[in-house]
Amino acid sequence: GRVASISKVFTAAAILRLVDARHLNLNDRLVDHLTEFKSHKDRRFRQITIGDLLSNRSGLQRDSLDRDYWGLKQPFLSREELIREVLSSALVY
Repeated sequence: GRVASISKVFTAAAILRLVDARHLNLNDRLVDHLTEFKSHKDRRFRQITIGDLLSNRSGLQRDSLDRDYWGLKQPFLSREELIREVLSSALVY
């Protein structure tokens, strides 16, 4: 089964545990941990922090450009497909 939005709570809790253990900082830039995103066409992308991701102020699309997988019409994107989509998407503020 799909967990949908409930995974956000578990992800945030895991990130905050890493912050408590001093493995991450909320001010760390996303591109310092996921270097494949350094080539995003929008230079603002390089300034997105872990805290921005957790507070929904990163500018990333909430859903993918093709949302059919939410309706169970197609499988979720693979890691490689997701990276390509993020790199080709515009930031939204």
